[in-house]
Amino acid sequence: MNWSISLMFALLSTVSFAAAPVLDVDPDRRIFIQGMVNKNILTQAEDMISMAYQSKDPIYLQINSFGGQIAWGDTFIDAMHMAKRMGVKLKCYVTVAAASMAFSILNACDERYAFKNSKLLFHGARLQVFMAIITEEIALEVANRLHETNSKIRVILQETLNMNPEVFDRAFKNDRWWLPSELLSQSPNWLTVIPGVTNGKHLFVNPAIPLHKLGN
Repeated sequence: MNWSISLMFALLSTVSFAAAPVLDVDPDRRIFIQGMVNKNILTQAEDMISMAYQSKDPIYLQINSFGGQIAWGDTFIDAMHMAKRMGVKLKCYVTVAAASMAFSILNACDERYAFKNSKLLFHGARLQVFMAIITEEIALEVANRLHETNSKIRVILQETLNMNPEVFDRAFKNDRWWLPSELLSQSPNWLTVIPGVTNGKHLFVNPAIPLHKLGN
């Protein structure tokens, strides 16, 4: 589907989606969380705090990420909490996927939205070791740190998801992917399923189309 056809579909879809909840996004106060979560996310954190100083209007996080490094993700979440303490509401929406660390970022938002077929995943911490010699002592230390990290993640996620503990544990251990409707069946009101977002004039229903290309 080329850009012109996608745009036509977005505009024509306004009528069919009129009765459904649509998120109105300010393109000038939007942060992109996409790709790998790593040290580069510090740029988005700085932008978010700068926006919070400029205005108390909501900030929008557009998420499409399969996760990444916990340390850098936690740093970004710290910045999110700082923005919220400044009186700014964070409204976040998932276009394609929010998995692992990106799911934790979504969880830290004030309001959460996702498209009907967005993919969601939460799980415990993972460790990749390449060409490393690991002694028994190091392995035990790593296992203890993973256990401590996973305990922390469990508490934070369950505080907002409030999911049946057995269902949560199975998903946490087995890397289950969720559709928004499936997650809502276990955690009512955790997020809102939307047909798209709008910039006030045009409906955006195709994640492949950047919002700013739909006009001002």
